[in-house]
Amino acid sequence: MSDPHNPSRPPRVERPRLEPEIIPPGAHTRDDRVYRVRMVNPPFGIVLILAVVALVSIAIILLVLGALLVWVPIIAFVVSLVLLGFYARYYWFRARNWMKRR
Repeated sequence: MSDPHNPSRPPRVERPRLEPEIIPPGAHTRDDRVYRVRMVNPPFGIVLILAVVALVSIAIILLVLGALLVWVPIIAFVVSLVLLGFYARYYWFRARNWMKRR
């Protein structure tokens, strides 16, 4: 690395911390097994199909949740109307019987 403040100074060369081990061909090492790693990109078609499946499943889940969130208040409203109808009918018959007795 050169010193930006002193351009006349030669750059320092960093020495490697460890010497590389050079193994001649045919020499036996501690581990004779060979491991090969093959890095490949996945096919674009499979990635595209998985992305479409994920988007469709997310859309279906959102539609189901949306329908549930819309129908919950509607069902609650209908149930409350039915209960209100039962109470109104009960009090209506009580009032009608009371009027008949007079």
